[in-house]
Amino acid sequence: EDLITLTDSSSKLIHFVNYEDSWYRSNLRKLGGWSLEMIDVRYPCSGASNWTASMAQSGGTPGVLNSVTTDNPDLSPPVIIGTFASHNQEIKITFDQALSLSSKENEEIIIEPTVQVDTFFTSSYAVPVLTVKLQDTLIID
Repeated sequence: EDLITLTDSSSKLIHFVNYEDSWYRSNLRKLGGWSLEMIDVRYPCSGASNWTASMAQSGGTPGVLNSVTTDNPDLSPPVIIGTFASHNQEIKITFDQALSLSSKENEEIIIEPTVQVDTFFTSSYAVPVLTVKLQDTLIID
């Protein structure tokens, strides 16, 4: 179990995976000698549902097509599992999966009843928490 990141020369994130040994889906293979392989490379950060133990006899497929390659689109949007007002102008929203904020120009946060949002961001690509900074002030009881 660990977090692995791949960045370019300017430290821009290219890809990450925060894997667990349960992703092997095989008690025998998770004991060692087998690589985890991504099932569908078009959905690189979709988590456990897109990883499994290699089926290659060698235990992995470095430099060639993964042995488990198949269509496996991520069809489920992130679901909010918790919210917390850390102070009167900030809300932290926890999701059930990592978020991919590709272009904030095309994304918006709407809060009902209406509260004006200043900015929003994730502090870590591996932690599914969205921090929302508000223009308005919340009344916290």
